[in-house]
Amino acid sequence: MGLGKLGERWAAKSMPRFALFREARALYEDYLEDKLNSAHKDFCDLLEPDFAVAASDERLKESESLYQKALCLCREDGAYHDIAVNCYQLGLLFHLQGRLRESETFCTEALEIADSLPRLGEAEVKLISGCCYHLGILAARNRNTQLAKEFLERSLRLDESVSDFQGTHSTRKALTRFVEGFGVSGHDTHA
Repeated sequence: MGLGKLGERWAAKSMPRFALFREARALYEDYLEDKLNSAHKDFCDLLEPDFAVAASDERLKESESLYQKALCLCREDGAYHDIAVNCYQLGLLFHLQGRLRESETFCTEALEIADSLPRLGEAEVKLISGCCYHLGILAARNRNTQLAKEFLERSLRLDESVSDFQGTHSTRKALTRFVEGFGVSGHDTHA
């Protein structure tokens, strides 16, 4: 699923897993635009009421179902890169819904697979960085500051390596706010 949106559109015509993934992501992004971007909220800003709203949203329920179906097809095809991307997206969706343990499980699986890929292009580096970023936030939410720092510092190094200025900015903010004890707020562009 590292084809980019144009490549995904082409692949969706011949591979059901891509069609499912695209539909799932469209629903997920629609929710983000509607609820987070319009309210200028990011993952780090989310509180229990935000999690409850996301958990009850029909778009996200449908998105989860579609991501799960796409993930099953990716596993059947042995498409490891696509498994990692699907797991990452499910991890983000679960984080959004406050399902933090499930989010951690899927982000961890995505990171383990992405770390084992034989070739790391910019998309894979950004995937690994995003996993580390979210695992860092999840660790901070669990009050594991040391683990949060390790993940966030790795994310920062990766963002800098590919000149991802938005990612670098977000990760520095998360490091400052979570690791230096300024509470649970900040900005997240790894959505």
